Amino acid sequence: MVTPSSCRISKVIAPESTLEKKMKRLLYAAIVFVLQLFAPAVNAQVDWDFVIETPNIVIGPTESFSVLGKITNLSTSTSVLSIYEPCPLCVFPVGMFIGASDSRPFDVFSVDQSPTIATLPGHSLNPGESFYFTVYTVSPLIGAVPTGSYDFIFNDLYIQPYGFNSGGPVHIAVVPEPSASVLMLAGLGILGIALRLSKAYA
Repeated sequence: MVTPSSCRISKVIAPESTLEKKMKRLLYAAIVFVLQLFAPAVNAQVDWDFVIETPNIVIGPTESFSVLGKITNLSTSTSVLSIYEPCPLCVFPVGMFIGASDSRPFDVFSVDQSPTIATLPGHSLNPGESFYFTVYTVSPLIGAVPTGSYDFIFNDLYIQPYGFNSGGPVHIAVVPEPSASVLMLAGLGILGIALRLSKAYA
C-alpha cells in the first residue's frame, strides 16, 4: 500500500528551446550595448562654447550678409567633441534656432541656415580646439529693407548629444546706400547755394 507520505513528486523541467536561447542572447547583447553606449557619457565630460563672431552688422537696404560663429571644445573637457554625420534613422545632429522679440526681422529678411547644417557634421574638436564657420546667411526678403535697427536676439546652436548653447544676439543696422547719401548731400548743397544767391540778389 502506497501512503501519501511515501510518494515523491518529481518536477519535470522542459529543456530550453533554440528560440528561447537566441532570445536570451539577444537580450544580454542589448543590455551590454546600452551600458557601453552610456558609459562614455558618465566617465567623459564635454564642455563646449558657441559664440557669434559678427554681433554688429551694418548694411545697405539691398545688401546680403553672413553671420559668422565659433564653436570651441573648452580646455576643461575630458573628451573629444564629435559632431555626427546625419543618417536616415538618426535624430538631426545639428540645428540652429533663431528668434527675435518681434516679427520685424523675419518680415524683411530671408534667413538661410543651411551653412551650419552642411558644415559642422563630421568635425571633431579636441579639448582647447576651436572651429570657425558661417552660421547662416541673410538676404532681403523684399526689394529694399527699410532703414533702421533689427535684432536676432536668440541664436542657439544644438549639437547632439551635447544640447544647446547660445551664441548671443545679432544686431543689424540698415543704413542708406552710399550713393543715396551722396545725392542727398549734393542736393542739400545745391539748395544752400541757391538760398545764398537768392539772398544776395535780394
